Amino acid sequence: MKFTKIAALAGLLALSGAASASFVDVNAFGGYTTLKMDDANSKLSGGTKVDHGYYVGADAAFSFFPIIKIGPRVEYLAANQGKTGTATVDLTLTLAELGISTDWSLPLTGLSISAGLWGGYGIVGGTSSMGNVTGNTFTGEAMARVKYSIIPLLSFGIEGGYRMAKCTNTEFGGNTDNQPALDFGGINAGAGLNLNF
Repeated sequence: MKFTKIAALAGLLALSGAASASFVDVNAFGGYTTLKMDDANSKLSGGTKVDHGYYVGADAAFSFFPIIKIGPRVEYLAANQGKTGTATVDLTLTLAELGISTDWSLPLTGLSISAGLWGGYGIVGGTSSMGNVTGNTFTGEAMARVKYSIIPLLSFGIEGGYRMAKCTNTEFGGNTDNQPALDFGGINAGAGLNLNF
């Protein structure tokens, strides 16, 4: 009997958390990311590796089903400069994605937890000693956030996740022969502001 009451209470709390989820969430975020770039770094032997970067972006999520949301995400990533001798490379990735997410509010705490999956398209840019860098790739991201309500409708959150984005059709200065793949895959860690209504 005691177990039944506890289970019923847990169910009510879960329902109340789901019911409190907003119809629209808009997030602005930024943070630090690791980068794999093994192939590119093999060309920078003895120099500064491209192994991290910083990202900023925004996403929006619209409720279509209970606790299930769908919406777009845009993101811009700038990698640290790779260098060996007089050769340098500065790389960027601009992403446009669509994703599905879910959100749970924790009653009486001011906290909420969200998680989502996004997929889309990324455009590689940048400059190098050989000229402009170009390319494109399909992308995928998984992300989770913990948010705390500062005032009604506005929350501060921290986030973590992983990105997949490996460009294999890279051009350096218009040259496509034997160019390294650029792997922007890595672990994200950041923070942001959330507006919900």
